[in-house]
Amino acid sequence: MSSLNFQELHQIANYLSGKQSAILKQWKDLMQREEKKASELILESRGSFYNSIPLFLEHFYDTLKNKPTSFKKVSIDHGANRWEYGYELQEVVEEWEILHMILTDQLNSSQDVLLSDWQTIAQAQKLLSKSIHDGILFSVKKYNELQKREARAQMHDLNQILQKPDTPFPVENLRETSHDLKGTVYILNTGFFLLKDYELDEKAARIIDQMSGATETLDHLLNDLLDLFRIEAGQEEVKVAEFDAAKVLNDLCESMQPLAQKEDLDLRCEGPQKLLVQSDEKKVRRIIQNLVLNSLKYTDSGFVEIKWKLKTDEYWLLEIKDTGPGLSDIHAASLTTGTDSSETQNQSAADSENVQRHGEGIGLLIVRRLCQLLNAVINVNAQKGEGTTYHIVFPVNADK
Repeated sequence: MSSLNFQELHQIANYLSGKQSAILKQWKDLMQREEKKASELILESRGSFYNSIPLFLEHFYDTLKNKPTSFKKVSIDHGANRWEYGYELQEVVEEWEILHMILTDQLNSSQDVLLSDWQTIAQAQKLLSKSIHDGILFSVKKYNELQKREARAQMHDLNQILQKPDTPFPVENLRETSHDLKGTVYILNTGFFLLKDYELDEKAARIIDQMSGATETLDHLLNDLLDLFRIEAGQEEVKVAEFDAAKVLNDLCESMQPLAQKEDLDLRCEGPQKLLVQSDEKKVRRIIQNLVLNSLKYTDSGFVEIKWKLKTDEYWLLEIKDTGPGLSDIHAASLTTGTDSSETQNQSAADSENVQRHGEGIGLLIVRRLCQLLNAVINVNAQKGEGTTYHIVFPVNADK
């Protein structure tokens, strides 16, 4: 920047520094108007409310004076502070947005007072946007780190309970735990959604996308854990009624075609157009959906094939075949209803890479439990590198 611009930016920095008390007061008043939590925090501790914002402003003034500075530490501290006081991620982002708006107005006012050149003001606005961007990014990253740490701890506790089904765990505790975990995931998703509205550099955008993807995975895993716990606790009722299994299968095939096309896979469906059965339609649908989605997710190329037919007057057969990498021995054994789950604990860890790829296998374990509830038998034929075929024999009448 030119010497003249540097001098004018230095004057703007001094002007804003002289207005700091007014800036902080306006920020406080607007935050009190927008957020009830801000008023509560001010009553508890005014210093905790302002936290790192005054120091952030000092760093911004130094930036205008062309003095090297970093917003990382003050922004991380602010995110940690807001986490400690129970702020939602959206509220943290809104704080920075309001500060941005106030400083923008102050910069515009400085032009009239100091008679600054519009190019200098534009340069100051650009530096402000970058500073606020850093403030949001580092605050959210710290907040996200703390949220994920708590979520992992809660999920670890819940998983420990799942591995000890004889341990008493009141339903009310499950509701509270699931509420806390789902709330955490919702807050994270909201924050990532808000951040995508900002102009982020390539590295920051990639980090946000990665964290957003991890949060979606966490959400799916949480839902599976809660479903499995409900089944293990005997809270899953079987509601038998007549329905057309062929219609359910055709509807599922149609709804999953877009996902298959997105993955460049051929989703094939074949079977009679009518197949009346007596069973729990919702659970049959969940079994099919879990297995087909698993096949679509882990098949890189080729096809996923769904076939169904009436085997005898008493049983009907469902077959799901894919050309994926082949289900690991550990997961195949945990899924097969003829295998005791304790046997899988003694298997070799040679398939660790495949195990990691298939996650915790909780979705497959849910399929096994649902099959047991419906008196269905599932078997798996998996060849490494050649794909997996699931065979499920359902009773035509699950009540018998």
